Amino acid sequence: MLTGDESISYGEAYISNKSLQTDRKSFLSHFGYCPQFDALIGVLSGSQMLHLFARLRGIEETHVTTEVDKWLKRMGNSAY
Repeated sequence: MLTGDESISYGEAYISNKSLQTDRKSFLSHFGYCPQFDALIGVLSGSQMLHLFARLRGIEETHVTTEVDKWLKRMGNSAY
């Protein structure tokens, strides 16, 4: 539930005074996680996966490419 992958049936969660139910986008921007299984989709490149996860996590569309490029450069891979 905390990752936003499952619906909340009862209760509430907060991170830095951000509510999962009422401010999901801001809440999710405060942490990340790596699923144990099926975390990567084999037919997508690394860049495509980063684009997908950025969109799923609510990064504004106008910032997605900038963010993806920033992380690819940090990891030493500016080409995609």
